[in-house]
Amino acid sequence: MIQPQLPMNWYLWIKLSEFSSTAVPKGLKKTFKKEQQAIQQSAKSGRRSSGYFVVCGLCFLIFLLLAELPVAARDWHERDYRDPFETEFDEPSEQPEPISDPLERLNRLTFAFNDRFYLYLLDPAVSGYEKITPHPVRRSIGNFFSNLIEPVNFVNALFQLEGSAAHNAFGRFLINTTFGLGGLFDVAGEHLEQKPHDFNQTMACWGVGDGFYIVWPFLGPSSLRGTGGMVADGFLDPMNYQEIEVATGGRTLNLLNSSGPYLREYKQLEQFALDPYIAVKDFYESMQPCH
Repeated sequence: MIQPQLPMNWYLWIKLSEFSSTAVPKGLKKTFKKEQQAIQQSAKSGRRSSGYFVVCGLCFLIFLLLAELPVAARDWHERDYRDPFETEFDEPSEQPEPISDPLERLNRLTFAFNDRFYLYLLDPAVSGYEKITPHPVRRSIGNFFSNLIEPVNFVNALFQLEGSAAHNAFGRFLINTTFGLGGLFDVAGEHLEQKPHDFNQTMACWGVGDGFYIVWPFLGPSSLRGTGGMVADGFLDPMNYQEIEVATGGRTLNLLNSSGPYLREYKQLEQFALDPYIAVKDFYESMQPCH
């Protein structure tokens, strides 16, 4: 319980009076109640303001996408148009078609923003975190967050009709949660290897196309199908059902703990690639399932 903004002796006087016959002046009780109401109202306004900023951020992203929809529709139509007299005798291509990029102008702006965020903010933070955190601790933290993903792997393995993978995910989650102290230790790793499955893979195996290429702020490269898969998997993520403070702290810790190897690869790619945007897009395409 939050103590009201009253002198300490007043507050103790009121609390002690609840167990004694000492009379408390009515004016003091009213002041105490007013202070309690003001504190509760302040807490409510804080929660409303945080929700307001989240809604504003989502509206801003939707506005950017809607601003590029006319260009995207035009480019999509030009890409999908085929002349039947020209394509009737064309030989089938062995290479899969690249993911279309009708939002390239917006995507490049977002890519440039992410590039500066990764190199000038995230990379120094991750470097400092790795210096002060011992490797065994980082490994246990990684095991913990990896264990939280097993329900996502389990459900999507069932959707993909992969019984052995579903059995594997269920066994890993059960063993590591119980005998691995909530997932801090990968006890099941010696016999059950983790096999990632997400809803993006599920939709790809169902025949759903990639859609078009999207670069999200902070999150990086994705596609229309990948974005839908990320949202669907979010319903199975236990972190999304925690208090906002716990969820934010957990995701920040996971980001610092897991980003090191990816940032080092990204810096190497940016150093040697002629066009880092195209290089990252090609790498994302190569990692797509059933593509």
